[in-house]
Amino acid sequence: MKAEKILLETNMKEEHKKEMNSLTDNLITLQNKHASELKSLNEKIMKEHLQLEEVQKQKIVDYESTVVRLQEEMSDIQMSHDVEIGKLENNLKCSQIRTISMLQEEMKAEK
Repeated sequence: MKAEKILLETNMKEEHKKEMNSLTDNLITLQNKHASELKSLNEKIMKEHLQLEEVQKQKIVDYESTVVRLQEEMSDIQMSHDVEIGKLENNLKCSQIRTISMLQEEMKAEK
């Protein structure tokens, strides 16, 4: 009876040890799986971060080119307006000169 009890106790200890080893193996497997998933997610995040940085850089370049283009367009419009103002001023001077000449001729004719 004592030998059976010792044998049963030994078997139970060995079963317990096998279960503990199995649980430890399962735990290590899960930790490795989670580490691998975390590494994969981190790589994906880093890749997306780099892509976003590239998109941001391109948006900045586009914005700066748009600003330069608009400044050039504003400069062209300003020059066009300056030319138009110059023409109008010249036309006004010519008109004033003609009016003055006509008035002078009328004054001479009245004398």
